Amino acid sequence: MSTITGVPALGGSGRSLLLRWIIAIVGVPIGGYIGPLVAGPAATVPSALVSGLIADAIIGASTVRWKVIARDEALAPAAA
Repeated sequence: MSTITGVPALGGSGRSLLLRWIIAIVGVPIGGYIGPLVAGPAATVPSALVSGLIADAIIGASTVRWKVIARDEALAPAAA
């Protein structure tokens, strides 16, 4: 592992892990923003449920993408 200015450089699996976390972290505010835009403010139970379902679907999609990256990394041939 090489270092640049005292910070260890990320290898292949480290970059993949970082990418997976970034995808998951970005999915949370996107889901939290789009849910209320579609369903309106969570002032009533039905609108809160719809908003939560939309937000959870977006967050879940980002998590699925995270798992796909991990699976692709596991299936990739090892570098020589």
